Amino acid sequence: FSVWIVSTEDPSRQLGFVTIHIVCWLLIYILMITMDITDLLGIKQVYNYATGRPAPGALKSQQLNSLHRKIRHPSFLGFVLIFWIHPFMRLDRLLLAVVWSLYMAAVWRPGIGDYNYVVQQQAVKRSVM
Repeated sequence: FSVWIVSTEDPSRQLGFVTIHIVCWLLIYILMITMDITDLLGIKQVYNYATGRPAPGALKSQQLNSLHRKIRHPSFLGFVLIFWIHPFMRLDRLLLAVVWSLYMAAVWRPGIGDYNYVVQQQAVKRSVM
């Protein structure tokens, strides 16, 4: 069952959809690399437990752990854009897009302290570079 179908016969419209999808997939890929994929997949937790090392979260700052609890993973935004911005919206894709969007709206609760932490970390990284 199709909810909407957008014609992509116009090359500029097709290029728009393709460009958005490429940018979103690049965003997801870059964020996976920069956010320590082994930690996100649980590989680092298992390795640290097996070798008697402390949990990875214990080695991170309290502010970073707080930010990760409130936002989970920034690549979710890329997935939401991929789900919604598509020329053929079928019912299953719509359901996935709605559930994913509602999850983000319900769970992501960053505060001003989290924002200030991110700004501070960006300033530190810029000064090092």
